[in-house]
Amino acid sequence: MLDVRYSAKFKKDFKTCAKRGYKMHLLQQAIDILCIPAPLPEKNRLMQIHGIASFYFNKSANRA
Repeated sequence: MLDVRYSAKFKKDFKTCAKRGYKMHLLQQAIDILCIPAPLPEKNRLMQIHGIASFYFNKSANRA
């Protein structure tokens, strides 16, 4: 199981989302899934990106 280290930016965004009434349990479920080094379920994967943004996204994704 991986350790989760929250950045200050994440903590601030998390607090903002909680104040706005977002479903925080869904975010917590996604974080719990990411703690286990296994593939994400289909519903949590990225959407297919089209157009100009796809070049930039695919370029940065191939570096990792």
